[in-house]
Parts: sequence; structure tokens; C-alpha cells
Amino acid sequence: MGLVGVLIYSLTFMNQTLTTVGAILTLLNSFFWALYTIYYRKLKNQNPSTTVATQFLLGALLFFLIAPLDYKLQVTPQFLFDLAYLSIFCGAVSFLLWNALARLQSVGKTSTLIYSAPITVTIVQYLETSILPSPISLVGMCVMIFGICITRLERSR
Repeated sequence: MGLVGVLIYSLTFMNQTLTTVGAILTLLNSFFWALYTIYYRKLKNQNPSTTVATQFLLGALLFFLIAPLDYKLQVTPQFLFDLAYLSIFCGAVSFLLWNALARLQSVGKTSTLIYSAPITVTIVQYLETSILPSPISLVGMCVMIFGICITRLERSR
């Protein structure tokens, strides 16, 4: 349900060239997140720092593979801040927190919460800009919320 919601949510981004790449990367991220969740079940007892470091290494390798396609790197102070703070620090913290949550409850139950990320980002974006997302994006978010609720209800039984 979460992946279907992400697909619907991403449809509105397909009409612009720059956001089409972003939508494709979002969909690929959902797919690889699902694969990682399955694989994480096998790594559950491994040191979380090692797991997160491996994730960042693989993510960097994938980034460098797609970077030549249509990417122009402009190293500015803002870019360095974004890289250091948002990508590395916040990314590592979010993965470490996810690993800690996965140790407290089942991986399947925890992984459904990942689909709340686009919803949270959209709410923050609305609070900052007062611009409502398109109706299709709202439908996609509702499908994601519905999927989260179904999974949480079924797993609590």
C-alpha cells in the first residue's frame, strides 16, 4: 500500500523534467528501501554503525553512477552545508534511529512508518509556503496513511 501511495504521490512530478528525475529516484528509493528492509532482518544483530556505514558507501556508489547523466556539481558554501548537515549528519542519525526502532519492534512494523516521510515533508512544506499539494499528491498521501494504518492494525493483533 505504501509503495502504491508513493507511485500516486509521484505522478504529479512527472510533468517537469527536473522533478521527473526526482520522482524516479523517489520510486527507486522506495524499492531499494523495501529490499533493505528484507535484508536488514538478517543483519538485525550486527553493529548498527557498521550497517549505516555500509549503507552510506553503497548509496555513494549509486550516486556516482548516476551523477554523470544530468548532474552539474557546483561546490558552494550552501552545498557543503547541505552535504555535511543534511546528508551526512541527518542521514546517519535517521538510519541509526531506524535501526534502534527496529530492535524495539519488528522490522515490518517499523518499515511501514517510512512511508510517513513524504507526508511529513509535505506538511512542513505547506507550513513554510502555504501552498497546498495537488489533489493527486493528496490521494497518494491518503493511500500511504491507509497502508500504514492497515499494517499497524494487523500487526498489533
